[in-house]
Amino acid sequence: MLSLLVVRVEDFRSLRSPIPKRDVPVGLFAARTIRLGSMPFKIQGGLEYSVVSPDAFGKRLAFRFVVTPVIPGLFKKPIFGGG
Repeated sequence: MLSLLVVRVEDFRSLRSPIPKRDVPVGLFAARTIRLGSMPFKIQGGLEYSVVSPDAFGKRLAFRFVVTPVIPGLFKKPIFGGG
């Protein structure tokens, strides 16, 4: 079962280049949290398409796959007020 569906838009600008170059990727990702043994992991995958690319040889289409371990909270009680 799908846990999360994300649409991501970013805007990158190169400040070092004399000519301003931009990269605007738009992505569609799906994510799910699973358990391997006693450790939960967030698995995310999706496609990104660069609507605006810096030049003719820039990235146009990319597949991303990310695995993130989910660690337990560092603080058991609220830091500021609360219970």
